[in-house]
Amino acid sequence: MLIPPEARRPSRRQILAAVPTRFRHPMLRLMPYGALAPSEFEDLQALACWAVDKRRTAGQRADALASMCVLYDHGFIELPRRWQLIEEIAQHNWALDRCLRVAEILFLARLDTVNAHVEEEKIAGMVVGIPTIRGSKAGQPQEGQALSTAMIVLSEAVAHMSARSRGELTSLPEPERLAGIRLLRLYSVLGRHNVNPAELPAARLRVFRSTGKSLWKALTKVALVHLHEPALYGEAAMNRIDHALAGEAERVVRSKSDLPAGRDAAAPPTSESSLMHVVIKGTIVQPTDSADRDFLKPYAILQRPLPLAALPPLETLSSMHFQLRQEFPWAANALEAVFGQLRARKQFGSVRLAFTPLLLCGPPGTGKTRLARRLGEVFELQTMVLKLGGATDAMSILGTSRGWSTGQPSPLLRPLLKGTASALIILDELDKPANGTKNSPPVESALLSLLEPEDARHWPDGYLQTECDLSGMLYIATCNQTTWMPGALKSRFRMVDVRAPTVPELRSVAPFVARDIEAEWGLASGALQGVPFERLLPPRMTSLRQLRRAMQSAIARWLDAPGQRIKH
Repeated sequence: MLIPPEARRPSRRQILAAVPTRFRHPMLRLMPYGALAPSEFEDLQALACWAVDKRRTAGQRADALASMCVLYDHGFIELPRRWQLIEEIAQHNWALDRCLRVAEILFLARLDTVNAHVEEEKIAGMVVGIPTIRGSKAGQPQEGQALSTAMIVLSEAVAHMSARSRGELTSLPEPERLAGIRLLRLYSVLGRHNVNPAELPAARLRVFRSTGKSLWKALTKVALVHLHEPALYGEAAMNRIDHALAGEAERVVRSKSDLPAGRDAAAPPTSESSLMHVVIKGTIVQPTDSADRDFLKPYAILQRPLPLAALPPLETLSSMHFQLRQEFPWAANALEAVFGQLRARKQFGSVRLAFTPLLLCGPPGTGKTRLARRLGEVFELQTMVLKLGGATDAMSILGTSRGWSTGQPSPLLRPLLKGTASALIILDELDKPANGTKNSPPVESALLSLLEPEDARHWPDGYLQTECDLSGMLYIATCNQTTWMPGALKSRFRMVDVRAPTVPELRSVAPFVARDIEAEWGLASGALQGVPFERLLPPRMTSLRQLRRAMQSAIARWLDAPGQRIKH
């Protein structure tokens, strides 16, 4: 056992405190066992207690879970639903720690529930490093919901590795890096990627070459212990998987008699059609006035197919995530809400950039609007900020009908006139609309249909007198509190709290704020690099807004100091 003898007998109080009551497996719900329980049950109880004890490190919990697997193979062969107990604890720990060793155990436990297991392909008795799943019928993996949930674990684990920097992967403990490589091998040859079966080999090869190889190299950058099998972990194993995937993709291409000559077997499936979108599928009713007809001419572009924003590769998503974490270290949960969802979409084969509408809630001056703008910049989206603070009606969202002298289409359509079907709409100060006009609906009612995906596909514009498909739009809202916000509106968002930054965090982002000041003042990039902000900033700051003012004041004081000259 991996658990020291002195730690294998937790007290009844320790067991009750460590084992969550929400567990469903009978062996977990019956803990602590009675004094007459057999010794192997006491071992199981001790290991389960350690495996879920939050006071232990992630590595210690993974050790305990691995020991439970060994104990199961030797002492609990006849126990019904035995691997479901392992699965339940592993699922709990995977959500808690994102430990790769736990992810591997969770994957294997879910395979066991469908009587499937992993085997290494061999030639003349030698392991060649190509894992396969074998079940009870002709060596083929069994289909079904249980197997699908096992494959989801692989996708989550690879997405988790992709979100980490290469330095973080290199610094992982060796058991974690070995588990990461084993998961990568499985994902490379078994990943589903949400494509047609005929396109799956090419998709697997493309993902392995674009993402899998770089992750593998990062995990082996620090040499592994020589005792580990090079056929499973070394560069030769990585090359064999690449060769096997390329061969399978080529066989699929050759089997298609109608495939045009010269097509690359590893070429990605065409996605142009899925990334083109028509905003207005109907007819724009033309006004009688010639000036109004001229005003509507730019909107004719919305009746043609326009490109949707494409979802970047996993490596690009990881670099974007890392970049924004440096700029907004106090908003890590908000960034994970966006990039975690995007990684999951990418892993399942999605090609379009989209995420659930996000509501950033936090104190004033925490950079919520700036964070939303930066997301639009890194994704190269057309961005519009709607200032809802003090808005008296929904005209700023709905536009006005033709009967009014100030009639105009919805402002939401303006970013799309740039020739794109995707845009980021920032709903700033969502908690502060005034709603004081009786002749127009309140802001909240206009947003309800806009934020509902099905309604957004048939969104009516009163001025154009036709329906618009705004399903390609992305939304981020900001607010200081949600106390008086209608429940129906809150339900349309994924709400994330943004805390106030600490003084060290504010000092660490001063270079990024300096870049913003340079842009605001029309200066060349790097013009403020010589200003010693670290020495001039005050010792106490509470918000990003206060940091910006302090830096502007620091620039003025530094220029007023004797002997300072600016070279143009």
